[in-house]
Amino acid sequence: CACLVGSEMCIRDRRVPESQVSMLPPASQRANQMLAFDSSGQPIVVLPPSGSASDVLIELASSEDGKGDALVAVKQPYAGAVARTQHQKNAEFISVTDFGAVPGTNCSAAFNAAIQAAKKSTGSSQRVLIPASSKKYFIKDVMLDSTIELVGEGKLSTTLAPVNDGDTCIIVNHEFCKLSDFTIQSVNSPSLSTGIEIKAALVTVENCSFAFLKCCIDSPIRYGAGELDIRFNRFASSTFGVILGGGQINTRFVQNTFNACKCGLLVTEDSSSVLSTIEGIELLGDRFYACGDNSLDTAAIEIVNCRWIWLTSVMSDLATGIALRSTNTRYLRLTNGYYSSNGSGNKSCVVIQGVSTEFTANGTFFSDSRKFGLEIIKAGGGVPSRPKLINCVFQNNDIATGQQGDLVVD
Repeated sequence: CACLVGSEMCIRDRRVPESQVSMLPPASQRANQMLAFDSSGQPIVVLPPSGSASDVLIELASSEDGKGDALVAVKQPYAGAVARTQHQKNAEFISVTDFGAVPGTNCSAAFNAAIQAAKKSTGSSQRVLIPASSKKYFIKDVMLDSTIELVGEGKLSTTLAPVNDGDTCIIVNHEFCKLSDFTIQSVNSPSLSTGIEIKAALVTVENCSFAFLKCCIDSPIRYGAGELDIRFNRFASSTFGVILGGGQINTRFVQNTFNACKCGLLVTEDSSSVLSTIEGIELLGDRFYACGDNSLDTAAIEIVNCRWIWLTSVMSDLATGIALRSTNTRYLRLTNGYYSSNGSGNKSCVVIQGVSTEFTANGTFFSDSRKFGLEIIKAGGGVPSRPKLINCVFQNNDIATGQQGDLVVD
């Protein structure tokens, strides 16, 4: 029936013989209860009988502590596996989607909330998952301020991007953080954005991909971000692949690929500051393809004012600038590497200049230069001393116009 009560239209449709039936309680009082009738036949709500199907379904649907997933048992189908609750299983990791991250939108707040939850959690491993998605997660100033592992589901499956051009996506402020298995790619090219800024020591970045950024990884001076591990990553089509700005002692690069960056790796310190000392840097099996820039006079690998640096089995091929330039680096060692500047037009493969107390190349190839295979020269009043070339190969450095030869020592 329909009736007018005051100024409101009240619509009810209950097929009962009585002319009047009591109203049901409001939704807040009906929640998780069953419809029943009292001794006079009027509708009421009551708790479902304990253990009934209705009771079980209500308990399973509840998000209260001790209910919902805490009532569901799980067990791996292997010998020796023990039963646990689904709640215990879920607590093993935290996902950014647990805090409202929606791919294709600004997810910065959700990422930071997930990181803070993992930071405080005693039930998880402090791992924060970024689930796979066909859309990008847009982020800005995501802060890792505790020992967090931020992990995606693969370079092709999990992609992050800066919210606006010029943003820094992730800032690492705490030691022992690990970032892995995702891509950071700007929607702008060229871009002014930074992928990851590292301001703490003992940080690992592995199995990630970066593209179309001003700087893929930046570790500025002042923060003493030593003992970094940068491994199995790809840096592509960016102004800088990695910048170490000072204080990165005993940092390791392992089998990274740098492609079409105006400067793949810049390692530089302010020689007037004790805090900025860079020493003990090692590159093992890293590959640089078509890096460097003639117009900007940047090398594929640029090392300035540093102390001890070892490059083992490193390839800098098809460099579009100098393949490797070292300025005032005291102890530089090249072992079993390959350096070529044949994409540059007019640059040497390797340039060693300024103060260099010990430069050693052992089993190294200097090939296809557009000037010299190797230059060892004075610069800024500094003079290289005691260079050693052992079992090196110089090839194809003077076969075309503009190529001048294998080696020049000034």
